[in-house]
Amino acid sequence: MNIKPLKIHLVQEKPSFNLKDSKIVGIKTYFNQEENAIYFDKSIEGIQTLSANEQLLKIFEKEAEETLGFKLSQDDFKEKISSLILVSSTQLDISLNNIASKTGLSSRVLQMRLKEEGTTFSKLLLEVRKKLSIYYLCKEMDLHTISLNLGYIDLSSFFRAFKKWYGVTPSEYKTLKV
Repeated sequence: MNIKPLKIHLVQEKPSFNLKDSKIVGIKTYFNQEENAIYFDKSIEGIQTLSANEQLLKIFEKEAEETLGFKLSQDDFKEKISSLILVSSTQLDISLNNIASKTGLSSRVLQMRLKEEGTTFSKLLLEVRKKLSIYYLCKEMDLHTISLNLGYIDLSSFFRAFKKWYGVTPSEYKTLKV
């Protein structure tokens, strides 16, 4: 299978030399963007990698455990679901159905298992969103990207949720933490 990005976003200005149709190596490229990003078609999501990088995985797990307080390597069911929510947030699909399919369970069975553990999917999702929002703010990610990564449709929804959680807006939080 050929895995080719759909588009590339770069923070830098467009170079002075001529780019044919604003493409780099045949990929539509946008300059003066808020962040560097490479976008792929969602259909590649299920592709198995030929050589997984266990060392890199351990580094990412350690970062998640230390910075966000998740224990990704434990056998605890709630922690497994939290880690799946965390990983899925980067894929912009953190729905109950998506997480259930990743566990091999139906949505109903997942909800029942979480209830047995004394929690709900919504509570775990909220916990992950709260931790990630602070993490992203500390990493100085722009607010629109944070909002999207946390699964909010628009920036105002994220602002309202953040203010409800912490009593201040994300911008005020950043100012207070500087």
